[in-house]
Amino acid sequence: MARINRGILGGYSGKVGTVAGGNWKGINYMRALPEHYNDPKTYRQVNQRSKFVYTLNFHQPFTDVLRIGFKAYAIKMSGFNAALSYNLKNAVMGEYPDFSIDLNRFLVTHGSLTGAYEAVSNATVAGKLNLSWVNNSGTGNAKNEDSAMVVVYNPEKRTVSSFVGLAKRGDGECVADLPETYSGDTVHCFLAFTNLTDLVTMASKKAISDSVYVGEVAML
Repeated sequence: MARINRGILGGYSGKVGTVAGGNWKGINYMRALPEHYNDPKTYRQVNQRSKFVYTLNFHQPFTDVLRIGFKAYAIKMSGFNAALSYNLKNAVMGEYPDFSIDLNRFLVTHGSLTGAYEAVSNATVAGKLNLSWVNNSGTGNAKNEDSAMVVVYNPEKRTVSSFVGLAKRGDGECVADLPETYSGDTVHCFLAFTNLTDLVTMASKKAISDSVYVGEVAML
């Protein structure tokens, strides 16, 4: 039995036929109840559930970065969930059981600030990751003083290292110090730019760029 709150035009909680109502963080909602199937393990269902689990597992090492990188899209959800939703739709390829992540489409940050241009990465000294890019200040809303945000993913160890403020857009390059334990591992690099003050105080989409996948690097 459903319970109606604040009169006939208010929200309600419980089930009415094939619809359920409830309240989450002060927001009334209604949702359709799931249909019942004679076989709850159809290929379509297994594919969708498996795809979600695969995507969730891939995102977990990036949790702290995604909370910041998708902060401007954390409306009635967390930044992590906003990133999960975006990448599930845009970066996950394949069908069950062969899923993969297209890293060129995978975002660790999302916004409307002008992104990195012609970024490259390499390692010439143990523990040091070098990144360089073309200074595109003046293009769109890009500025010399935008802070570089470097995100490094080590799939072997399922860890993520992130750095903010190692350099400005106008510098055109930076060096990130990675753990000694990364020696011999292949890492994947992402680069974005941000105006940290605006991102923290206003969570503005203009305060951060879409990340760019710079490529993989074999660490010395």
